[in-house]
Amino acid sequence: MALAVLDFHFLAGDPLHEHALLLFKLLRAVAAALILYCLEHGIEPCWDAANEPSAALARQLGFHSTGKYEAYRLKPPEGKSAVS
Repeated sequence: MALAVLDFHFLAGDPLHEHALLLFKLLRAVAAALILYCLEHGIEPCWDAANEPSAALARQLGFHSTGKYEAYRLKPPEGKSAVS
């Protein structure tokens, strides 16, 4: 099971700012529900934070860092989308 957290960068005063904040709160609630589901069903929840906003959300949800590691991204073949 994978969980993606979107990273929004809106400036205060931007008409989309309030909508982005609401969406972030919704994403946090969904993540918390997924964590509870995992714990209730004997699944160990894990979080792989690719950036500081994701790491901050993980800390808010009770995760702690187990250390750093090397990560690699594979480039999709020419003409292919990274999203299936």
